[in-house]
Amino acid sequence: GEVQIRGPTVFKGYHNNPEATAEAFTADGWFKTGDLARWEEHGYLTVCDRLKDMILVGGENVYSAEVERVLAAHPQVLLACAYGVPNELLGEVVKAVVVLRENSDNHEPNEALRCLRSFCASHLADYKRPALYEAIALSELPMTGSGKIAKAEL
Repeated sequence: GEVQIRGPTVFKGYHNNPEATAEAFTADGWFKTGDLARWEEHGYLTVCDRLKDMILVGGENVYSAEVERVLAAHPQVLLACAYGVPNELLGEVVKAVVVLRENSDNHEPNEALRCLRSFCASHLADYKRPALYEAIALSELPMTGSGKIAKAEL
């Protein structure tokens, strides 16, 4: 579920923005962080993804971070991004955008994407697998000021 926090060091709201404050806090004062997490053995909390990055495929939750970890584990992938795109039947499907390594064995992007599709099929459940794949140049990958991939710009 979503991580929520409350305490004396948590800010009380957004300056001159009551609408954003109301959306960010529960009725009883808990701040909604936007992080999705689960409790592990021995009481550890593991953050899985950001709520805004979760993809809903046919009623199933897909964590983009999980798909991105699998994509990034492929030896031909330098950088990877997974996000949801609209689909009439399923609501959303996963799209993978990757930057391929220049020194990879396979310089043909279409063949590399076929290999990546097969790799994902052996590491992800059907509903988590990207339905769409795209290889782009590193210079085409939009980045935020903090060095993260700007998914909203893809």
